[in-house]
Amino acid sequence: MKAINEIHLGAQYLAAAGISFVEKQADDSHTNLAWDTDNQRLVSRKFGTKKSQLALSFNPFSLEWLNNGELVANVTLENKTHAELLNWIVNEARENVVGKEYTYAFHYELPYEVITDDFAFGQPITSESTVLSEALSLAQGVFEKFLATNNLTSEIRVWPHHFDLGIYTELSAEKNLFIGAGLAIPDTMIDELYFYASGYKGGEAVVTKAFDGLSEGKWHSDWEGATLVANGRSTTEAELFLSEVCVTFRDEV
Repeated sequence: MKAINEIHLGAQYLAAAGISFVEKQADDSHTNLAWDTDNQRLVSRKFGTKKSQLALSFNPFSLEWLNNGELVANVTLENKTHAELLNWIVNEARENVVGKEYTYAFHYELPYEVITDDFAFGQPITSESTVLSEALSLAQGVFEKFLATNNLTSEIRVWPHHFDLGIYTELSAEKNLFIGAGLAIPDTMIDELYFYASGYKGGEAVVTKAFDGLSEGKWHSDWEGATLVANGRSTTEAELFLSEVCVTFRDEV
């Protein structure tokens, strides 16, 4: 999905805002993003006295500047160069008195060519960006319900490097058992959007190759965890996947 590549690149402006404007956290959480289901957009953490945020809207494909959740300015990415977008962000930061310099620099590498000043964005194919936005909204709702139902606590955030919407939470204090789960973009393991879940005991990955099958999804022998292809899945199916994975970890570990 070419649209995912364009959106992933567009999201880096938000990650750079977190790096530039938000207090640094040891776990890099200052760089991660929220998915706003109501407005179909990614949103950075808040910064500055106006509780500003930089957002990436999927449709229209644009950067948005928010103050206290309210849209105050936006710019389309289509046919805009990297240099033009950087100038827009710098000007908005100055106008909204953020008080810090915006710097587009990262401590991680993306699987794309390095963006130069004259790089220009296209317009992601609407049908493809819709598939991604619908999957993110599905995952957001599923994770919210999963956490509430199991009395678990975790932020639900998009990590800009691998571009997955995920959670990480303690399943059992007694067993020192944690679960990490998320919605991942296509990669070398699965060539389409998919849910994943893996367990960690005492900081080590839980070996899953001997676990019994799942009603939805499958356990892996070449990777310690379970996956479920997201395309065409209902909320019920995705919730069942997470629930069964959770029960298995609690019972088998």
